[in-house]
Amino acid sequence: SGTTPLSGATAFEVSGTPIVVFSTLIQSGTVSGQIKIRLSGAGSDVAAAIAVSSNLTTVKITPTANLAFCSVYNGFIHNTVKEQLGVTPMAASYTWNFTSFCPDTPTVSGTTPVSGATSVVVEISPVIVFSTAMASGTLTASSMHIRISGSSTDAPLNSVTTSSNLLAVELDPTSNLAYSTVFNVFLDATITEQLGAQTLASYSWSFTTVAPSFTSIYNVT
Repeated sequence: SGTTPLSGATAFEVSGTPIVVFSTLIQSGTVSGQIKIRLSGAGSDVAAAIAVSSNLTTVKITPTANLAFCSVYNGFIHNTVKEQLGVTPMAASYTWNFTSFCPDTPTVSGTTPVSGATSVVVEISPVIVFSTAMASGTLTASSMHIRISGSSTDAPLNSVTTSSNLLAVELDPTSNLAYSTVFNVFLDATITEQLGAQTLASYSWSFTTVAPSFTSIYNVT
């Protein structure tokens, strides 16, 4: 008489437990292998424990591992499931589908310095701000690069510091950047949001460092 999630539902938690509710008491011995869920397009069922409620009207499907993010799953109830007395099977098999939770795709929402900035101090430690919390393990010196424009060599980084809310990261070069130079900052497409389900598209921006200042020395006679 119903399912949780409903057919066509979206954003079902990947750790969730699908439930099937019947209109009448069922014979528990007829559900084994007859109620299942499967990733759409997959050739095998999701490994799961099947439990019939004490009132014999509800069946819980508990996957042995979390479902995949951003994925369509199909549920199947075969018509071999019978009512409590084991005489009458379901009139027809039943199927439904649902989509698992899909995190927001991360984007860069801001940078310091801003793209195209000029006269940037050579002591700068660029900061990148993201639209959603990120997986700190993917924010590394291997996935983020500061380079002189036209060069393929990274400026060595002393540290990469992720904010406590996982929304920003600071790149601290080991030494001051060169004066009067255009620098590009590159973020690789290996960087993911906190749950690891969505990847940041490759991103880059540039800025120009300040020109050196000179102190004039005058001889007074």
